[in-house]
Amino acid sequence: AVKSRLRSFWVDYLRHFATGEQGGALVSPNRLSRIRVLLDYIDRHYDRDIPLSKAAELLGYDTFHCSKTFKAITGVNYVTYLNTVRVGKALEKLRGSGSSMIDVALDCGFNTPRTFNRVFKEITGMTPTEYLKTLEQGIVKHPDDPAQNHTILSFADSWL
Repeated sequence: AVKSRLRSFWVDYLRHFATGEQGGALVSPNRLSRIRVLLDYIDRHYDRDIPLSKAAELLGYDTFHCSKTFKAITGVNYVTYLNTVRVGKALEKLRGSGSSMIDVALDCGFNTPRTFNRVFKEITGMTPTEYLKTLEQGIVKHPDDPAQNHTILSFADSWL
């Protein structure tokens, strides 16, 4: 839970207070705008397969440079960010739709329910089934409520 809260803190910090400096070196506006394009693309197309090679193509970088730049600017690796966005979207769908777990997993870009369950638990600290049970019991009211925060990250607005 502590690790997830720290991750949540850094995501919020980067999203709202990033100044363009990373490790004492100024990050060029061009690199920031390229990453912003990629983050916006992920937010719109999270339900599709978006391999690192596609991300690199969007940025105009090779995959190694894309991965290194993404991590340097955002503080998290590409796959972690993509999975966090997908789990955030899955949480919204689980709360509001009444869809089956398999439908939610597939609608959010996960290829198998097993992968969905594993990634969901890594990010939230609970399985999707456990999350639904907490909703039914009224334990989790809303992910933005700090008293009820189970490390659920929302990427509805732009990160940078």
